[in-house]
Amino acid sequence: MIKHFLNYFSFSILNAALTFLISIYLARNLTIEEFGMVGIFFAISFFLKPLAALNSLRLVSIEKNNLSNSEFQKFSNYFISLSLLWCFILVLLSLLIAPYFEDYIFLIYYLPLYIFIVMLGEFHSLVLIQTKDSKKH
Repeated sequence: MIKHFLNYFSFSILNAALTFLISIYLARNLTIEEFGMVGIFFAISFFLKPLAALNSLRLVSIEKNNLSNSEFQKFSNYFISLSLLWCFILVLLSLLIAPYFEDYIFLIYYLPLYIFIVMLGEFHSLVLIQTKDSKKH
């Protein structure tokens, strides 16, 4: 249990530190317009991530405790496949709307990839902290 906590905690600290350092770097090296585009990118991703995951990331922790290992593996495969399918749909939508928003083309093309990577990270974090032993505590 301590090992899982330390693993999760260390990556949370690393994530927070990198986010802080990257925001300082971006603020010093980007123009106001470019920094605004980064803000728009994260604002849009904040709303599209639950859509791509069908707002079911918390279901992972419930299923991890209720299913056997083989059943949870099947659930994980279905969940990741569905998330990948939704991100593919977002890519298709990006290709359709990109010609109309040429100033934001960078944001439009990279947003689906970013959302998928963030979803996988959250999925991994939820699996990491949920074990069968957590029912005892």
